[in-house]
Amino acid sequence: MSCIAEKCAKTFGADPVFEKVSLRIDQGEIVCLMGPSGAGKTTLLRCLCGLELPEKGTISLSGTVLCQDGRWCDPIQYRQKIGLVFQNWNLFPHWTVLRNLTEAPVRLKGTSRKEAEKKALRLLEQLKIEQKAQAYPNSLSGGQKQRAAIARACMLAPEILCFDEPTSALDEQSALDVTQIIQDLAAQGLGILIVTHDEQFARRTGTRLVRLSELQSNS
Repeated sequence: MSCIAEKCAKTFGADPVFEKVSLRIDQGEIVCLMGPSGAGKTTLLRCLCGLELPEKGTISLSGTVLCQDGRWCDPIQYRQKIGLVFQNWNLFPHWTVLRNLTEAPVRLKGTSRKEAEKKALRLLEQLKIEQKAQAYPNSLSGGQKQRAAIARACMLAPEILCFDEPTSALDEQSALDVTQIIQDLAAQGLGILIVTHDEQFARRTGTRLVRLSELQSNS
């Protein structure tokens, strides 16, 4: 199982964000993508997650082409198999943590609410915030919001999980906790892609550290 981007290019208007970028994330691998602000790291991440469409190139997952040369091949499958933990978590403030987790599998996969809640509670227990299931996001600490966002991203059983600056709003202990969670997820077979400015975190967490400029020059 692997996610492969081949010779991808993305522009905004007349301005190229990146060109001829190739990247591979394998099962159980942690890849940390680094580079200066504005280099296109988050845009590449959003392309891999199906939130942006590259105008050129191919993105495939386990041999299935998800998008190619500016067209979607299977966008619904795409967004279920490659999960994203947003930098600002993006939890719905008017829903409890439990509902934030269960809504996607109920709506997208037709999972019964009872089964979705059972799975959500198992994930929250694994992440040690099961006591916050009925809490609302504004009552959580930054570290707890991060864990809830990770649990939500895991609810659709993705093959690849992406993180956008996962430690940017966390204190040192919470960042260490997230490092361990990411390593545990990789040990369970998830491929992990992390966009980060935190080189210490990247070296502590990542099994492979790459810079966007290297992906372009080696394409």
